[in-house]
Amino acid sequence: MRMFMMQWQQPRDGWWKCSVDASFYGDAGHTSWNWCIRNSQGQFIAAGCNKILEKLTTYEGEIMALLEEIREAVK
Repeated sequence: MRMFMMQWQQPRDGWWKCSVDASFYGDAGHTSWNWCIRNSQGQFIAAGCNKILEKLTTYEGEIMALLEEIREAVK
């Protein structure tokens, strides 16, 4: 497994930044994901998490998180 540390970098003034992550439980056969939205000052806007009882690819899991995040951002 490859691990690395990343530091949050703020977006341009007036913009929001959306972060997503997905995790997989191979033996259980399900995928979970989470997301977080922050403004250009790093202030919390919204966050969420979810799971599906299906094993998705890395890209599919992160796309699921991004879709939920976009839905929340446009509310």
